[in-house]
Amino acid sequence: MKRLFIFVLLCLSFSCSKNKLEVELNPSVLEGFDVEHSWIVVTEPYAASREQASYDSPVVKNYRRGAIDRVEGECTVKVDDNYEVWYALSDGWISSRSVRKYITKLRAESEARSMEENSSSK
Repeated sequence: MKRLFIFVLLCLSFSCSKNKLEVELNPSVLEGFDVEHSWIVVTEPYAASREQASYDSPVVKNYRRGAIDRVEGECTVKVDDNYEVWYALSDGWISSRSVRKYITKLRAESEARSMEENSSSK
């Protein structure tokens, strides 16, 4: 009983302290927890985003393996006899064959670091 009293007394003394802890959150950290958007990591050595969701469309931007970008949208396109998912990025469309999709930026960044570590260890 005496220990409980001492424990409660200590807790109250720390909680009643006049020192206030201020925490500043960096907006770039919060972006990592954005669950409204998905993120892609390029898995091929080189991948191109295109004006439209088609291999016949002109190339807008080139990506290297490990590059990360936010998914703005997606569509399914018929390619020959199969269907393929394409992701809309800030700079055009990229095929799902060249990327892996993640639900948060933190997971995408973790995968990109893992890819970099694996490629540098070879």
